[in-house]
Amino acid sequence: AVILANYRGSLGFGRQLQMQLPGNVGRLDVRDCVAALESGMKKMDIDDALPKAIFGGSHGGFLGAHLVGQHADLFKAAILRNPVTNLVSMASTTDIPDWCCVEAFGKPADVEQQPSARMGDGSFPPSPEALARLHEVSPIAHVDNVKTPILLLLGSGDERVPVEQGLQYRRALAMRGQDVETYQYDGEGHSLAKPQTEFECLSHTIRFLDEKM
Repeated sequence: AVILANYRGSLGFGRQLQMQLPGNVGRLDVRDCVAALESGMKKMDIDDALPKAIFGGSHGGFLGAHLVGQHADLFKAAILRNPVTNLVSMASTTDIPDWCCVEAFGKPADVEQQPSARMGDGSFPPSPEALARLHEVSPIAHVDNVKTPILLLLGSGDERVPVEQGLQYRRALAMRGQDVETYQYDGEGHSLAKPQTEFECLSHTIRFLDEKM
């Protein structure tokens, strides 16, 4: 069975629920994914003891990394494509630094009232307080808890979620003796969309799931 979570912050239930996520990233979206998993398994009468895996890219990869850190015993495998793992470094390397700011601190109007949190012209680099908040809402903050084997699929030319996001997560996991496997694709951007890349990513995903599940 496959469960696709329509968590707060996504588009399926309109703007009101979408706008609940800014300032609550890494909490509400994670909570919604766990609730969707539990509800879906109950409705489909699936034994909770069966092994589960998580798959996600970009913000989905961000969620996957959060889930294996905050719910260490829930998944047997995780496949993360170009995941956001550390907003501290991403804020100064991505082509959408405003996303980091809004997700961590709240709506743009709120951010404008918090000069220490801003990362626009005249307030860069972020203040120490802002850096602490960016770290707090990042998956890397929970890396000590990770037990799940992880497959990372990364595009070297990704400007949206720079490849260093996946590479530093891999290093943090490897330094803690965790099971992590990484494939980096030169000339690929955020979507990992070239036919050969898609084929290889799918092949690695199937093999990884077969080995870990």
